Amino acid sequence: PTTRQPTTRQPTTRQPTTGQPTRQPTTSSPTTAPTCLGSFIDPQGNSAKCPVDFFCPNGQMKVACPSHSTTANQTASTICRCFAGFQGDPASQIPCLPCRVGQFCPLGTTRADVCPAGYNCLTPSNLTICHQGDFCPPGTAAIISPKCPEGSYCPTTTVNLTCPPGSTCIKGSTTFVPCDAGFWCPNATLRLPCGQGNYSSKVGSISCTQCPTNNYCTATSTWPCPANSFSPPGSYSVSHCVCGQGYTGSLRQA
Repeated sequence: PTTRQPTTRQPTTRQPTTGQPTRQPTTSSPTTAPTCLGSFIDPQGNSAKCPVDFFCPNGQMKVACPSHSTTANQTASTICRCFAGFQGDPASQIPCLPCRVGQFCPLGTTRADVCPAGYNCLTPSNLTICHQGDFCPPGTAAIISPKCPEGSYCPTTTVNLTCPPGSTCIKGSTTFVPCDAGFWCPNATLRLPCGQGNYSSKVGSISCTQCPTNNYCTATSTWPCPANSFSPPGSYSVSHCVCGQGYTGSLRQA
């Protein structure tokens, strides 16, 4: 007969079920007001716009602008800017300090600029335009109108040119004035008439010339003596012409 070995079964283990899905516990956070740059949280916990002359860098608090700075009547600001006439950077904790005369510092200046050519900056917060006949190089800070200096002429408020020889340039000149015939200009500020016995026939003379021998001269011209008459240098009238030897006559001014 055949002998069969008995078989054994392994028991099956089952996990118990509850019938309900497993949920993660939840926690509720307290309700807060929304925050944004340029605003702050007021004592009641509400978000509010940053007021004038305060800045709100993080949406939580408001901070008064430092000395000599402002938000320029703006609300909801995140920075303050230096007053006009001051320079600095409150955002970088650089204090606002006064600018010097000859500098230009509009509202919000972080670093002073030199007053530009063509303007006068006696007060650093203002640009005053210069007028015709003025000379205003960079950095001008004049109490009274900065006129083009005597001896120079200024075709524009930013250009200063030396008066050429034989010309004059009074204070505030926009162009030079050549010396007239009959005059001489030893320098740019002096205009003198030629004296008797001297002449200047050209415009722009720096000297007068003595009337030559056997001539007589007005301030602008030379005239030869009549025939057979002679005159010494520096003569200024025909009566200075004298008849030569062997001649007679009377020479008079016409």
